[in-house]
Amino acid sequence: MIDTLIIRLPLKKLTDLKTVDTYWRSSISKNYEKLIRDFYGKPPRLYLPKVSVFLARQKYVKSFVQMEFSATKIVFNNNLEEFEDTDLEKLLEKLQEKLNRMGLSVEKEDLKNAEVNAVHFSKNLRLESGYTSSGVISEINKVAPRTSFDMSKVKYDGGGESVCLHSNSHEFIIYDKIADLTKPKSLAIDKLKIEGKKDLKESFKGVEVLRLEARLNKPKKKKETLKKFGIETQTLKNVFSKELSRKILIDYWENEIKKYASGLLMIEQTPTNIFQTLKINGIKPRKAIFMTGIVFMARDKNLREIKSDFPGRKWSDLKKDLKIADDILSKGKIRNWVKQIDNGLNKFETFTIAMTKPP
Repeated sequence: MIDTLIIRLPLKKLTDLKTVDTYWRSSISKNYEKLIRDFYGKPPRLYLPKVSVFLARQKYVKSFVQMEFSATKIVFNNNLEEFEDTDLEKLLEKLQEKLNRMGLSVEKEDLKNAEVNAVHFSKNLRLESGYTSSGVISEINKVAPRTSFDMSKVKYDGGGESVCLHSNSHEFIIYDKIADLTKPKSLAIDKLKIEGKKDLKESFKGVEVLRLEARLNKPKKKKETLKKFGIETQTLKNVFSKELSRKILIDYWENEIKKYASGLLMIEQTPTNIFQTLKINGIKPRKAIFMTGIVFMARDKNLREIKSDFPGRKWSDLKKDLKIADDILSKGKIRNWVKQIDNGLNKFETFTIAMTKPP
């Protein structure tokens, strides 16, 4: 379902009640004076949204208010739990309540119809059958993503806790949610952290939760992606959709990971079995021997590293050979952890704290 949101409203929709002792931090640019109010409440710690007011300094721009928050933390005070479609009213009520605590007021209907400027779609999946998040991520780390992602910012955590495919406009991140809960903010994937969670890892001992996030960080990418899935009017009430979240995360998983994971997703087979299967499917013996070799190399090392082992061969040809082998060898024979992710995304069952109880 959705997690982090950035929404915008016309400035006239916001009222500063001046009922709490808070202040606005300010900065000035050519077009706007920016006023920011964000803080955590006094103990017990209270998660609150970040509110920014942009006051126009030029005639050709308009003043507006922007709110950034984790929707799940607004309601549940954590982002392990997930929403049902029927939870929109609960989110609006909680958001309105927390804005009031900050001395601000916005009508519920205005929040519901606020423009979504950026959105993170996410899914928590519990791994079964002895699989660990770090083990699965270590395998996914071998994928060679498409070149439109900034390769200098494709991050592969050495500890097997995260993989991040990054561009300026969007990101696809897969990480170990339980491990991330107890990391300091500077090292965590989840930057909107809440204090007082140091004992969580011990509470979830023996539980493996893999988190997938598709982050649409820029308005242009957000707009084209949502339009692709039929969302023309991109307001909070229209984006708050379990089915939309499911479709977008499946699209990222299929087209950014599985499409570029040739040789990694099939179950283990012996070199002889691979060679014979390729031959039976029309691959000539010499070619089948070569394909068998690169399939085993792909299992052993990062796909991006294989290119350097074949300086006289085009990378596009190597990827094509791997793709052909993968299509032949993985028919009905994909690895169990891949099936778990596929099934989890297709079913898209709402994740609850009860699912984190040790087996």
